[in-house]
Amino acid sequence: LCHEQKWETAHIMEHMALGANQQYRSSRKFNAIFEQNGAYNNASTGPYDMNYIAECADFEWQRILELMLLAVSKPLFLEKEFKAEFGNVKEELVQRSNNHGNQLNLKLRELYGFCSKTYQDRLELIHNVSIDDIREHYRKTHFTQNMRFVIAGNINPQKRKTMMRLIEKIELEQGQVQRIIYPDERPTTLNKPLYIANKTVPNMYFYFDSFHASGRLS
Repeated sequence: LCHEQKWETAHIMEHMALGANQQYRSSRKFNAIFEQNGAYNNASTGPYDMNYIAECADFEWQRILELMLLAVSKPLFLEKEFKAEFGNVKEELVQRSNNHGNQLNLKLRELYGFCSKTYQDRLELIHNVSIDDIREHYRKTHFTQNMRFVIAGNINPQKRKTMMRLIEKIELEQGQVQRIIYPDERPTTLNKPLYIANKTVPNMYFYFDSFHASGRLS
């Protein structure tokens, strides 16, 4: 969800999410166990949601599912890991700020009135985020009604039954009655095209957006 002054909270939490937890007390230990047979995990963040991702061989699907459920439900959000990931996120934002086409896209979306910030703005706002913000954001967003699980693979009826049993046992608060509702965003018409002058960039970048007449993104 959008939060003007704490914009990077979810992003930093994403970097910490598959880290230290109540069973494995450091990110290094958890990932060593997770990846021992070649399994892969990752996470991503957008303005509206966060995704946890895992991929593994069929023979160890249950072990990996249990580890992912552990990571989602029992994170520790340690101060030392916060400091490390804070630096990693800053470095990532600096690198992405060199993608001028993407920068143009982000600024355009911001002017339309969508939840969006340029990388330069985010580099300034990141200093507003503390470890307490991470923990509070987790508390507000990670409850069962606000989550969805998508599993793809060779799933027979017995596997499906076991998967459902494991997921239903996840130790999270039930939380609110329904998922957090996305903001009702409708693009604002621009009176003139966005132009960003940058004499250090030799190339030209163009970005065009089109919208359905009802106001919904096409």
